[in-house]
Amino acid sequence: MAPGADPTAALMRLATDLRGSALHLDMVSLGRGQGPKAEELIGKAQILKGRWVFLQNCHLAASWMPRLQQLVDSFQRGTMQLDSQFRLLLSSKPDASFPVPVLHAACKVAIETPRGVKSLLRKAFAPDGTGLVSSRGFDSQTPDTRRLVFALCLFNSVLLERSRFGSLGFNVPYEFNDSDLEVSLVHLTGKSTVDWPAVSHLVGDIAYGGRVTDERDRRCLAAVLGAFLRPEALQPGWQFATGLTSLPDEAEFNWTQAYINQLPEAEPPDVFGMDSNSERAAMEARGRRLLDVVAAAQPRIATTTAAGSATSVDSIGGADALAIEVIEHLTQLLPKSVERESLEPEDLRKRLGPRQSLAKAMALEAQRSGSGTVASGKLGSALHQLLRQEIDRYDNLLRQVRRDLKQLRLALHGDTLMTDSLESALSAFLRNRVPPAWLRYESCKSLSAWAADLRTRVRFLAGWAERLVRDFQQRSGLLKEPDMFPHGPEPFAHWLPAFFFPQGFLTAVLQAQARRLRVPVDLLEFRHRVLPSSPPIGTGSVEEFAFQSGSPPPTDGVFVFGLVLDSAAWTESAGGLTESPPGSRFCELPAMHMLPCQTGTPDPADSTDSTAVGSASFSYDCPVYRTARRAGALSSTGHSTNFVCSVRLPATQPQSVWRLRGAALLCAPDID
Repeated sequence: MAPGADPTAALMRLATDLRGSALHLDMVSLGRGQGPKAEELIGKAQILKGRWVFLQNCHLAASWMPRLQQLVDSFQRGTMQLDSQFRLLLSSKPDASFPVPVLHAACKVAIETPRGVKSLLRKAFAPDGTGLVSSRGFDSQTPDTRRLVFALCLFNSVLLERSRFGSLGFNVPYEFNDSDLEVSLVHLTGKSTVDWPAVSHLVGDIAYGGRVTDERDRRCLAAVLGAFLRPEALQPGWQFATGLTSLPDEAEFNWTQAYINQLPEAEPPDVFGMDSNSERAAMEARGRRLLDVVAAAQPRIATTTAAGSATSVDSIGGADALAIEVIEHLTQLLPKSVERESLEPEDLRKRLGPRQSLAKAMALEAQRSGSGTVASGKLGSALHQLLRQEIDRYDNLLRQVRRDLKQLRLALHGDTLMTDSLESALSAFLRNRVPPAWLRYESCKSLSAWAADLRTRVRFLAGWAERLVRDFQQRSGLLKEPDMFPHGPEPFAHWLPAFFFPQGFLTAVLQAQARRLRVPVDLLEFRHRVLPSSPPIGTGSVEEFAFQSGSPPPTDGVFVFGLVLDSAAWTESAGGLTESPPGSRFCELPAMHMLPCQTGTPDPADSTDSTAVGSASFSYDCPVYRTARRAGALSSTGHSTNFVCSVRLPATQPQSVWRLRGAALLCAPDID
């Protein structure tokens, strides 16, 4: 079975057509502890004549598959007396645990979900009676109910087809199937009036929404539902999208089939609420998957010699020589630790001498304050504690990288064993992928881009730590230099993508403001304002923008930068989000002021401010994700671990438009 395919309904219809009912069909969904029950049903089928046994989801019972193979072998050897009308039916996704001999012995049927809105509608209104909408049932309904049934089938088709857009369609891929549509049809038909709140709850929250785990996907599902199941859908000729209208009063089953057959094979992206950039992104994703399959099929050509026989790169050929070059490049590119990556000019470093580490400076600051606790000194704010933790995380990662590079170099020269982890790293190098052991933070980048990004992250944190330590040395009299930081050592703006855990950075900002205002941190929330005329970071380095000397950081809150809009654009003249121009899926967002305010207080952006961007007529709660993949593990908050926060941005169109489009802010726009 393909994802989302479910043969149960079709099998029950087949049983009913052949026998007049499905009472002879026994079904069990395999999983933990269901193997003995399945075996019991098979045994009973030998006593009760004419039974069919359907074992669903064999891929979920890998441990029971050997026993299934034994049962099938006994059928073939004739050691078990079989009823001539007995049938054993199995369903499974492609899975390595499924016994190959069982496949050879069985009649195989591949079930895949049709692709395209037209094909999905034709499946629902199948002419041979195998569809979920029957001719007799459809024609017996009122015109309004027929229009409602068609709108529901259209909604189901669009929902299934959104999966082709990847993370733009839904953050998490969901396996909606025919049972969702079947249950919804039962709820909607046979009623004289339409209770729209009940329809929204039964269809959006229960039938389909019961499968949705991501909160942002729930909002997207509600937007898709609102686009098709709405009061206007009961009006004859109502246009859902380009080329798709509601049914006229005279539309019966045959008329509806003819209408579906004349629809175009390739529907325009506005049927899904998308734009041309989304369609292009879907095609590019399919191309990348194809190239990945081709690359994975290529054999690795290696000529690594026996231990001790190779002493130079010249004596290693093929793919291993390429891996050696990658190792040398990464060794030169990446520093040994964060605080060894100094941003000070060489002449200044010689004049000032070696500096202390941030951890040591924080400890000395605590001692000088008299309390002995780090939090009591000027270097003890929540942001500084966070910076120290981030430095520790990156130092651990850099040590891991250097250790693996050293071991892999030795293994390629034959001086040590090639372990499974080193083999995995070598395979990743040859495909320009990041080794799994190095993925300590979310990233979709290639190996080369990941290494360059890691160095940029390290340089940003090193520059911040360097300024804090030099400021401490000046205040404590260890340096006689004039004031190096007239606006203080804090960065003008923080590069949000630099952090291992961006959510922790935002929490630290709230904690710092809570201490300043002497209020509980739970009473604070962020308000957001995009800075006008902020130059794009692409015109300069991250360090130049973050540590620009002529601009002081904000008194309250922080400026953040480095976020990229996906499937939307920021236009300063419009004062908010606008449509992405064709061919430009991503758009860099100018720096943004994240201001902690007490809950319930007026938004400062609503007041007159000569520096504020003009307001648009709508707003959008734009989600911020760490990567373009968007999916992640489900956290205790109900959000994905890839989710950072929501940012309210002014927009030129309603929320539903941007939700359907999958508009979001990304810390790293690179896609895998």
